[in-house]
Amino acid sequence: MKLSMPCNWDVELIEATKDLPVYDFYGAIATTPIGHGRPALILPDVDEDFVAEFIKKVHSTNRKFSNGSLNFRSLQYILQGCIAQYLRALSMLWAWEVKPSIL
Repeated sequence: MKLSMPCNWDVELIEATKDLPVYDFYGAIATTPIGHGRPALILPDVDEDFVAEFIKKVHSTNRKFSNGSLNFRSLQYILQGCIAQYLRALSMLWAWEVKPSIL
């Protein structure tokens, strides 16, 4: 069995799940133009540097991190005139070594 764990950006979650068959974590930040299915108002307020460090810690445990919804539906933002924001967000995800999930 493999588990995909939703992330609440609590760094202790990484260590607390070390003995579980967690394959990857997934999560999103409130300021991304890439869809993720979570209301931005309930997401913890974290900055890009914190997210980058969190993802590095996940990777250091030989687990993955995914956006959870990086897929063709996200291309709607390009059509809505958000090309610059979309490319910046993709660049951030790529820099953090977040790979698209297959839905």
